[in-house]
Amino acid sequence: MKKGILFALLMVFGFALVACGETTTEATTATPTTEAPTTVEETTTEAGDTVAPVFSGVEDVTIYLGVEYDPKTGITATDDVDGDVTENITAAGSLDTSLEGDYYYIYTVSDEAGNVAQASRYIHVTVDPSTITDDMVQNGDFSNGTGFWALDTLEQSAGTFTVVDEVAVIDVTTASWNKAFPRFLTTEAMTIENGTWYEVSFKAKADLARSIDVQVGDLLDGAPWFTEFVSDQTIDITTEWVTYTFKFLMELDTNEEGVLLFNFGQIGTENFETTIYLDDISIAETTAEADTEGPVLSGVEDMEVLLNGTFDPLEGVTATDRTDGEVTVVAANVSGEVDTTTLGDYTISYVLFDSLGNISITFRTISVVEQYTTNDWVGYGMDVVVGETETTVTYTATEGDWWNNNVQKTIPEFNGVNDTVIFEFTGVLDQVYLIKIEGGEAGARYAVEVDVTGTGALQEVVMDLSTLTEAQRNDLDLFIVFSKDSTQAGTFVLGDWEYGWIGYGMDVVNDGTQATVTYTAAGGDWWNNNVQKHLLEFDGTEDHIVVTFTGVLDQVYLIKIEGGEAGARFAVEVDVTGTGASQEVVMDLSTLTEAQRADLDLFIVFSKDSSQAGTMVIDGWDYYKGWKGYGMDVVVGETETTVTYTATEGDWWNNNVQKTIPEF
Repeated sequence: MKKGILFALLMVFGFALVACGETTTEATTATPTTEAPTTVEETTTEAGDTVAPVFSGVEDVTIYLGVEYDPKTGITATDDVDGDVTENITAAGSLDTSLEGDYYYIYTVSDEAGNVAQASRYIHVTVDPSTITDDMVQNGDFSNGTGFWALDTLEQSAGTFTVVDEVAVIDVTTASWNKAFPRFLTTEAMTIENGTWYEVSFKAKADLARSIDVQVGDLLDGAPWFTEFVSDQTIDITTEWVTYTFKFLMELDTNEEGVLLFNFGQIGTENFETTIYLDDISIAETTAEADTEGPVLSGVEDMEVLLNGTFDPLEGVTATDRTDGEVTVVAANVSGEVDTTTLGDYTISYVLFDSLGNISITFRTISVVEQYTTNDWVGYGMDVVVGETETTVTYTATEGDWWNNNVQKTIPEFNGVNDTVIFEFTGVLDQVYLIKIEGGEAGARYAVEVDVTGTGALQEVVMDLSTLTEAQRNDLDLFIVFSKDSTQAGTFVLGDWEYGWIGYGMDVVNDGTQATVTYTAAGGDWWNNNVQKHLLEFDGTEDHIVVTFTGVLDQVYLIKIEGGEAGARFAVEVDVTGTGASQEVVMDLSTLTEAQRADLDLFIVFSKDSSQAGTMVIDGWDYYKGWKGYGMDVVVGETETTVTYTATEGDWWNNNVQKTIPEF
């Protein structure tokens, strides 16, 4: 009897061990890898069948662009119990055979018992080598989808490239300040031979008419980044299909790395973001065009010269000719005189011949003035495109002294109280530039210079003018920017300049992005100690501004903006209690007329307790596009805006907050 009971207990215990020994493992998803495909087998709770199916044919595969392909092609699975379970295979991934690239897929299969296996592989989509032709531009008709073409979206640009009905469709969603990006280019290098003429041809249109740049050259891995075989061709494309062509002579050594580029950055003045269509793109050898034009001059723009200043008609002037190449310009080529001691406009001319007898005559007006009148940048040996908010300057690699090529901007009136200016600048990575501000009378000019190494991104350059007297700063009248290596080509962008903050009884450090202000417990009237910033121009149509500010916790500050003529000044003031963190202070200027706002010229910030010391940081100000209060106080937070209103008499609808919607 005891043996029977013992046997029964052992049987129960054995079953318990078997039950405890069963495990359940959920299916997992493999992580993309470039290693050889792997198979993951997993067990289930089914005690009779614990072996997962086995895959076959899960190997990386290469297919050709534009070919229809089932991602499960060639893959099978078998199970030791259920046999062929291929029909149970599922594939997870995304394949677009119209675009070259590597596409990752995960395959999953299970048997009747619930055992699961997974495997992964890459499907490589590439160009069919048999489609490569003798054409210099491969797939210029886009019959082979996106093959041999690519879209580069650098310098904060964005866009997409697709092919629809054998037409390239480039949707530019963000155009860079750098006119090169987004950039559409060939990916198959071309051989461009010295001494050979070529013709570039293509069809184009756009949803909105805009300008584009077309280049032929060699993309380099380092500065100057690009060697051009022909000068940039700016093409104004319309909303209708048009065929565009241009010819060029390869004057450089034969190059086997030639590429064709279509640049869709900020070129021209409008419609940067639109959809562009291209087709039938080709480059082919062609016959030479007859040279019927004389030398072309550069650096002969009209210009202003200060009374009693100096003028050299040859300074910065160069000439090139299609047949003769570089042509030297000498005094004998110049006719006319400029008397810098007498105000007035003077016309001079440059007459040049090439070896074929072609003549060019260029006229130039030189205005002798008491003070400069233009505010635009003017290029000398550099090409300048003036935009609404910035100026783009393009320069080529040239021989000779680097200081002969520059851009200049006159300053109609400089407020000498200011001892700091902040200059917005974007230069080519690792290229060195010189930014200079100068002034004074002819023969006694003085200047402050700053060397700047380009970063490829926006920089705010601080120029310390404290070495000059206030009287000297009052006479500053000219900005000049140079590239300090004439062997390098590139593009730089000039933004706005502004005065820095000035401290009165407070110490100020301007670093370009913010002003750090330190003050001591000085005693006396608090309004005698403050920091000030002069405004160059204020848009009177704007009735609210936002100041970004960080003050000491619980200390009280006054932020003030004022303007108007001496003896009739007006202002708007806001008290701010510091939080120890960055605050956005909205200032309601709607109590001023538009004309008054247009005359606003000075910011002032005070600490309202002269017995307290501390540090505040002023990040800057901008026109405010958020909620604006009319008869209500607005405090802007990171995620919400708090509005405070008081009990007032009169019509309730006169007090409100408003927020414009840029696009609905």
